[in-house]
Amino acid sequence: QLRRGWLWGAITPAICTLLAAGLLAVWPTFALANLVMIYLVGVVYVSSRYGRPAAVLASVLSVAAFDFSFVPPRFTFAVHDTQYLLTFAVMLGVALLIATLTSRIREQAEASRQRERRTEALYRMTDALAGTNGLQGLADTAMRHVQEIFQSRIAVLLSDESKALTVRAASDDTIGRSSKDAGVAQWAFDHRQMAGRGTDTLPAAEALYVPLAASHGPVGVLALHHDDPAHLLAPAQRQLLEAVVDQIALAMERDQLA
Repeated sequence: QLRRGWLWGAITPAICTLLAAGLLAVWPTFALANLVMIYLVGVVYVSSRYGRPAAVLASVLSVAAFDFSFVPPRFTFAVHDTQYLLTFAVMLGVALLIATLTSRIREQAEASRQRERRTEALYRMTDALAGTNGLQGLADTAMRHVQEIFQSRIAVLLSDESKALTVRAASDDTIGRSSKDAGVAQWAFDHRQMAGRGTDTLPAAEALYVPLAASHGPVGVLALHHDDPAHLLAPAQRQLLEAVVDQIALAMERDQLA
């Protein structure tokens, strides 16, 4: 996507130049300053589709293309009339402002869509947990939904009466089963804190271990393995992870009390 953005950031000014040249050929008396609008439309397109870096490139190249193709003497970057320097400065400033505002709107729209997807995923998981009975069924349901939400390998470890953890549900046979990772999971359970991969606590572990802490104490640990450890701990993802863990812990505690 980034490479494609840079490509369109470079191509769009060329397309705008061809459109402006065609317009000038049909309407020779058309004011050169009005051709700037065509380039600004191109910048809006790039910024709305590919973000601010590509739009900045399009802005700079648009000024250069306008100077080279239309400002006398044409097909050089020399400028005999100094009033065009002000035109270039205003054109570049407006283009950069448009790029920034359009990119910000695009980012806000994407953030809104992500929040909506997270809310929907959390609702589906909560609804599924509410309709499931038994710790094993809850572990299986939680594993499936968390795997779908975070696109990670998942294991659910639950405690017994002696507070020892055992894997009750897992997306594969490797996660959470080594002696080293079992120790990390037990630490997260005992201290009610995240530990493992991507954190400052026992980061050599295979997975990230998150305690399933309910109001009467922890009931287990959720293990997540993602190819990019920082992805799970990004602010938005971490907030969603904490909400997911809370719902799983509450469902399991409710089942135990029942």
